[in-house]
Amino acid sequence: MIRLIGALLVCFACSFLGIHYGGKSERRLSKLLELKHTLNLLKSEIEYSINTLTAACINISKKAKMPLSQFYEDIGNVGIKPLDETWQNAVKNLNLYKDDAFNLSALGAALGNIDKDVQLKAIEISLINIDHNIQVLTYEKDKEKKLYRGLGILGGLFIVVVML
Repeated sequence: MIRLIGALLVCFACSFLGIHYGGKSERRLSKLLELKHTLNLLKSEIEYSINTLTAACINISKKAKMPLSQFYEDIGNVGIKPLDETWQNAVKNLNLYKDDAFNLSALGAALGNIDKDVQLKAIEISLINIDHNIQVLTYEKDKEKKLYRGLGILGGLFIVVVML
């Protein structure tokens, strides 16, 4: 009886891990879509508003969802620190994937130091990179989800068979 309960627990735990890892792509995709939305807002604020970059970031922080709202709020409250240093620290706090964090860090290096047109071009380049990542994730998301789910279930069953 105890072996059966242990086997069921192992099978459920492995299945849960498979489902959890299968959802990583979806979570990353939702973060990228939200990031794309906020960068479009930043681009609009820079292009059509007379606000400073920090004021634009504070406006965006009020419209964005939680991890990104804190990101833009941190940048908006830069104080006397250099903007690129604050940007890099805020990117580290976002817990993005390596490619996404590098893309966002490169954007931070270009913002605040140069004129409006170059800032808009830098945002546009970041948006193109994000669009590319979104297309790749959309294509691979379902395959990865099925793979991890199947591996979790089969791995759990394999462990149960070995245990019994």
